Amino acid sequence: MKRVAVVVLLLAAAGVGFWLWRGRGGTPATSTVTQQGSAAKTSTGSTTSGTASAGMDAEGTANLVITVTSADGPLAGANVRLAPDEGEVVVLETDDKGIARADKIGAGDWKISASAAGYVAKGLESKTLKKNETVNVALTLDKGGVILKGTVTDVSGGPVVGARIDAAKLAGLMRPEDAVATAMTDKDGKYQIAVPVGHILVAAASADYAPQSKTVEVGASGATVDFALVPGSVVEGIVRDANTKQPVAGAAVIARRDAGGRTVLAEASRKRITSGADGKFKLAGLSPGAYELTARAGKLATKSPTLVGLGVAEQVSDVELLVAPGLVISGVVKNEKDEPVPGIEVDAGGHGVDGANATANDKGEFTFGGLPPGHYRVSASNETYLSDGGTAAELIDKDVTGVVVRVKTGLKITGHVEPRQVCQIEYDLDRTKIPEHIPSVVGGVNTTPNGEFSIGPAGPDAAVLTAHCTSGDKGSLTIDGKTTSNLVLDVQAGASISGRLVDTKGAPMVGATVMAALDGNDRRFTIINGMVTSGVQALTNANGEYTIAGLEAGPYRLDALDAGRPLRPKTVVRVTLSEKEKKTGVDLIVDRMDGVVSGVVTGPDGKPLADAWVSAHQDEQAMIDDLVQRDTKTNNDSLSITRSNDSEAGGIGEPAPVLTDAAGHFTISNLAHGKFEVVAEAQAGSIRGRAENVVPNATITIQAQGITTLAGTVHGANGPAAVFDVEIEGPINAARTFTDGAFELARVDPGDYTVRVTSSVGNAEQKVKVVPNQKTTIDVALAANAVVTGKVVDSEGKPLGGVGVVVIPDQGAGGASIRLDGPPPQTGPDGAFRVESKAVTSMFVIMTAGAPTIRRPLALVAGQTMDLGTVKVDPARPPPN
Repeated sequence: MKRVAVVVLLLAAAGVGFWLWRGRGGTPATSTVTQQGSAAKTSTGSTTSGTASAGMDAEGTANLVITVTSADGPLAGANVRLAPDEGEVVVLETDDKGIARADKIGAGDWKISASAAGYVAKGLESKTLKKNETVNVALTLDKGGVILKGTVTDVSGGPVVGARIDAAKLAGLMRPEDAVATAMTDKDGKYQIAVPVGHILVAAASADYAPQSKTVEVGASGATVDFALVPGSVVEGIVRDANTKQPVAGAAVIARRDAGGRTVLAEASRKRITSGADGKFKLAGLSPGAYELTARAGKLATKSPTLVGLGVAEQVSDVELLVAPGLVISGVVKNEKDEPVPGIEVDAGGHGVDGANATANDKGEFTFGGLPPGHYRVSASNETYLSDGGTAAELIDKDVTGVVVRVKTGLKITGHVEPRQVCQIEYDLDRTKIPEHIPSVVGGVNTTPNGEFSIGPAGPDAAVLTAHCTSGDKGSLTIDGKTTSNLVLDVQAGASISGRLVDTKGAPMVGATVMAALDGNDRRFTIINGMVTSGVQALTNANGEYTIAGLEAGPYRLDALDAGRPLRPKTVVRVTLSEKEKKTGVDLIVDRMDGVVSGVVTGPDGKPLADAWVSAHQDEQAMIDDLVQRDTKTNNDSLSITRSNDSEAGGIGEPAPVLTDAAGHFTISNLAHGKFEVVAEAQAGSIRGRAENVVPNATITIQAQGITTLAGTVHGANGPAAVFDVEIEGPINAARTFTDGAFELARVDPGDYTVRVTSSVGNAEQKVKVVPNQKTTIDVALAANAVVTGKVVDSEGKPLGGVGVVVIPDQGAGGASIRLDGPPPQTGPDGAFRVESKAVTSMFVIMTAGAPTIRRPLALVAGQTMDLGTVKVDPARPPPN
């Protein structure tokens, strides 16, 4: 399940012209049951030669035959990596004919990649395997790559043998590419793997240890990345029918850590395993902390998660997960011709509910069973079709059937650069035009060696394709959203900036990144998972030298990054380029990412705490403030920042967590010079503490205190609310949907919180103080919602359907901040909209692809409807540069 939470900051009246969200699933539910056990370790193998079997589940099984070749013929001894959407990664080794077979693997979506020593890894788009079918695929590997090497040890320094190393280049939205190189550590814990030059995500996984991942900027000379793994924990148990108490075979058991990000490549977004014929399950290699366990089998599902706390190398046994019939959403997926769409992936998710996905049958029909009550939005997409806004479904106490989910055919943009060569192609909206609908989200791609590219699916948007080639050539092509095949993107020599990146002592910064971004009155940053991804970027070599080529003429500001995090400059560097100018000698001086935070973790009694899990999370807002405030220019008319946290990309920019020693001491190194939140968790996740606004090089003390429960009752004018969403904001942020007028959020840190409740019958906001080890209970009285209605039309008066609209508090002339955890409410086919909101002075925003159209102020009154009438998208409103 994918989930992206996006914050778009509109820091000036001109606003921002690119709305970004993607949503599958919802916020993990908090839990109410705690079970604990005793310590133990497990060990399993992880590589099979030639053939493998894996993952029988409720969807059935399929067979997969993979052939790996090179220009010289079959490639023996290549590693084939099979990664399901959920569940364990399978690694196979090809035989002397270059063939690997995976027999009886779970039906569903699998990502397939192959790699070998001396060859560049190659991957395929996600492949859907149907029940009982046998699928043959082939991959041809090209020689090349540079060497990424390292050593994997445990925290005591001993080698970890047979650990799986995965490495992939980070692409659009900072997600790893499909081409994942895989290797295993030898008897000394060492590994060596071929990777491309660029930002590389590398992860280490072993059945006995908790996984880790790191980012590294790999130059022409390669790179070294070492890992020190912490022993993993184990959870064992059984799934039973809540009514008959009989074991349930083939149930999907999912474990999610309730705090902290996941480790990309080394594990799926959620740890998933299937119960056996006896209903039993075993989850291994878990990081210390608290996990929420759920199970689903057809229309049976757990009504609420079971919480399991794990210490280092701890084993919890005899966990019982009870499943019972849940609610159902069913329907059909249809395209713009009203035809059913078979085999398409369908997602059901929403704010505060656990999401689910399914595959439509050959009639385009889908069914989600075992769902808890809540507000859902059902959408569908695949490599051919785009979601057409999704369909809302509210589950309270009965099934919702007959749901029609609309999709529209996406465009496949194909062509080549001329002259043919390797380039990076970026897709962006044509901001000289204002498409009056929501654009699709399309990332950049790399061309094949002969310059060919394929992008999509994309919407019918006027767009600009920009090429930056390794040769230094550049070019752009404007497309109208109609002609998208066999395009020719002409490139020619561009301008360039070159120089050195050094630290304050003059030492070269090796494998870092220098970023050039257009510097004008309208500036844009894109930050994904704490990593700056905007601008044109280039890596430094062993001497700290860099060249940013393929640039257009114009003014640029230069920044330096390490693993996507800004390095603090001695001075801000600016360069103005003329057409094809080669600007040399542009040096940057920065502070290294050598910050250290150390200290002691104590328990509730104030005594030092051993084996506490300590992690540091950079404050993204502080990072943004630093980027902006250290700029001496003051004539910026607008600044737009897109910040996103993508669960599919994981917390790839975060430093690895550490454990405290016997005296409670910890040290976290290699930090950027910014502000951090440092979090400590211990005693199987039952106590937690944090320190905010920590600046390296600081020494701090964190007191971990008992976490507790926040509960309450919710009622409107006519009694208890039937279904409502609760969101808390404070030391931790959480959201969940509840029913029958009562809620309970477990694992809440002590501190001051704002509690927000929303429902179809009203809303409320309340302040509350949570104290350690003491359940806090509140009573929430809902105020009636205000309702905003109207109709959105284009400049010619034509209704605009499928356009996102939001009503947010009016934040004054300084701008606005909009947070999206999924698609916003949308206009109907006739352009009509109805949005419920809190009764405060508000602003109405139409989220078009150009600059937004805004109506403000709206003096909303509780229980009353404000009809805005016909709202015309403003064609004269200039889009941002």
